[in-house]
Amino acid sequence: MLDPFGWMVATGAVAGLAGASGTLAWQALRRRRALEPSSPELLEQLGVGVVVCDDSGAVVHSNRFAEALLSLPNLVGRRLEEIERRAVHHPSRSIGIEQSALRHHGEARGTITLLEDQTERAATWRRQEIASRFEALGFLVAGVAHELNNPLAYVRSNLGMLRPLLDELCARADALPLGEESRETL
Repeated sequence: MLDPFGWMVATGAVAGLAGASGTLAWQALRRRRALEPSSPELLEQLGVGVVVCDDSGAVVHSNRFAEALLSLPNLVGRRLEEIERRAVHHPSRSIGIEQSALRHHGEARGTITLLEDQTERAATWRRQEIASRFEALGFLVAGVAHELNNPLAYVRSNLGMLRPLLDELCARADALPLGEESRETL
């Protein structure tokens, strides 16, 4: 009997060529099968939802992750349009959809749809977008502060240079023999 992966034929041929007994070949086959799960088992272990539809758009297979992601039990028999609508308009999750045609000898036989929970990715993107806006706002505020600080620094510098001159001028004015009224005016 030929299994889906062809391991029995391959293992038997290798065992026959190597001169190993049938028991060793059978043990090798069992070990190999333990490492190679069947296609439905693989689909159940994927971290994405898998929905397989026939050419009429009816779901013929789905994995548990797809059912959990869409919060819909037993997707088999449902229409692909219903699955897509539920994924796009899910009340609490952001779900990414990727579709591909299933072909046999070049003829379309149905579609396979992959559903990925992108809720955390979308939330991370929103947080990064907000952080980017705050960063831009920070640069703008820093630029405004810099533009205000430059003229103030210029005025302070000039006042600092004028201060000794003003002190000297006041000292000279005190030394002048003026009347009390003239001193108050200065």
